[in-house]
Amino acid sequence: DWCSNGKIVVAYRNKGDSEAGIGIINPDGTSFTPIYSQPNTGGIPEWPSWSPDCSEIAFGRHVGNWDIWKMRADGSDLVNLTNHPAVDGLPDWSNEYIFFRSYRGNGSADIYKMNPDGSNVTPITNNSGVETDPAVSPDGSKIVFAHDLASFFNPQVYIMNADGTGVWTQLTF
Repeated sequence: DWCSNGKIVVAYRNKGDSEAGIGIINPDGTSFTPIYSQPNTGGIPEWPSWSPDCSEIAFGRHVGNWDIWKMRADGSDLVNLTNHPAVDGLPDWSNEYIFFRSYRGNGSADIYKMNPDGSNVTPITNNSGVETDPAVSPDGSKIVFAHDLASFFNPQVYIMNADGTGVWTQLTF
């Protein structure tokens, strides 16, 4: 994920069976700096997303279950934001919220949003099918996401208001 300061968060660095983690790398591929690592026990930290001011990173982490976690940009202050028995993942940070995919609603994946402290978890979609991979527009007013009525054999890209109101607009066919 690009940070506004020009750095990239690398989703993970997998050292075989021993360690996996998140790091910061320069856009030219040099200077990888690990900021978080954990034993590689089948749940590699995934899909990091910078906060708008690049001070924090939200990401998916598996500790018995997939949840959304956040930490400071230096890897300190690790906090479980969702702490829910459903599978949560794929966070994307806007100026006000963290959007993410969760299976906590009707048994299929839907898009949710929450405050950056993990409070006020609110469903944005609750339709039949699977909604996943939310990405927030720069101004925070829209999200794009993938949707499929079946088991993700023919996903399409849609756009909608970030507050969940209005009609979905299909962008791919």
